[in-house]
Amino acid sequence: MTEELDITPAIDAFHAHADRFDRSEDPFDLDPAIVKLAQWITKEKRWLTKDDLDTLCDVGGMMFRKQLLRHAQANATVDELVDRLRN
Repeated sequence: MTEELDITPAIDAFHAHADRFDRSEDPFDLDPAIVKLAQWITKEKRWLTKDDLDTLCDVGGMMFRKQLLRHAQANATVDELVDRLRN
């Protein structure tokens, strides 16, 4: 049986951060979030379970795909995006 989780506090935190991002120069630029997530996963990998890593990589993959679509619409190549994220 799965445990019922109250995700409301996390969703509220996401909403608060989204409001802050709305005030930034480009509120839809996912590059900083992708880099932060990758850095955090790399730093904390030894403490994360396989399920944790799978879930976090799913989230990162969704963000990365969305950013690829954004860049493709702006005529950027996949290689340019990967290079930009690595630097």
